[in-house]
Amino acid sequence: MIYQSFKEHRFCEEIGEYVTYGIKTEDEAYTISDISSNDEVIDNITGCMNKNDVSVLHMNDVIEDMIISYSL
Repeated sequence: MIYQSFKEHRFCEEIGEYVTYGIKTEDEAYTISDISSNDEVIDNITGCMNKNDVSVLHMNDVIEDMIISYSL
């Protein structure tokens, strides 16, 4: 499975328009939007997922764990 990052423009009433990044599978069968506003974090996560051949079954858990680790 190959994962890719993607950029989105979103709008929130509290903060207005903002740019965010998500991760999707190459075939776009699985997509998680609005993960982080930091493209470097998303690139690191997708790189790690691709390097370790993460199954889509674990995609959500891996992303969540890695986001938490960046917050510490």
